[in-house]
Amino acid sequence: MDFWNDIVHFTPSEWPEDPSRVDPQLVRMLDRVRCEAGVAIHVHTAWSPSGHVAGSLHGQGKAVDFHFAPGMTPVAEFALLTAFGFRGIGLYPEWTPRHGWHVDLRAGKTRLFWTRRNGRYRYGHEAMAAALALAGMQEGKDHI
Repeated sequence: MDFWNDIVHFTPSEWPEDPSRVDPQLVRMLDRVRCEAGVAIHVHTAWSPSGHVAGSLHGQGKAVDFHFAPGMTPVAEFALLTAFGFRGIGLYPEWTPRHGWHVDLRAGKTRLFWTRRNGRYRYGHEAMAAALALAGMQEGKDHI
């Protein structure tokens, strides 16, 4: 776990389960995102012994679910995550108290975007745009 010495904005204790099983590249990338965002990032799960679902990158330590602390719009968060090159990006607009994100280091040149609403996964740019709009509306309600 020597790579943790180079991590500025996280400690291993912020990564649930077994932080030694999380891909160092994933931690480094999210650390840079946190620096650029200027707000805290709260990790919900990264490596998971159950792997979430069959074939999940959580079981390989190559995925993390988290939420940003308030301070950025959902669209700005998405732009930041895409700029840092995550290959898989999922948005969970129904998480409370704040929408959540999944990012991963999947292989391949094609990126995958998805959202999960009402227990159903939807994939692609249109699904992401709709989820960003919903998360933005929820964010607006929090500020009223």
